[in-house]
Amino acid sequence: MTDHPALSATYPIARAAFRAAADAAGATVHTFEHPLRGPEGESLGIDVAELGPRDAATVVLVVSACLLYTSPSPRDRTRSRMPSSA
Repeated sequence: MTDHPALSATYPIARAAFRAAADAAGATVHTFEHPLRGPEGESLGIDVAELGPRDAATVVLVVSACLLYTSPSPRDRTRSRMPSSA
């Protein structure tokens, strides 16, 4: 899928790499699972890595996203895979 060394070939590989890096850094990881599954049946969700003291006066929040569906798929004609608020 990609030839760039910083990018993973699949969503599950990228997610596992993020979790492994967060774990190696000593982060606390919070996972918020999406109710639907990915095209290969994989779980979808957002993983949040928390580093530093919980009572910090200031924090930095960095958010990155991956758009898995760039165009409609024939199998998606019967229902939307995107929330109505998207």
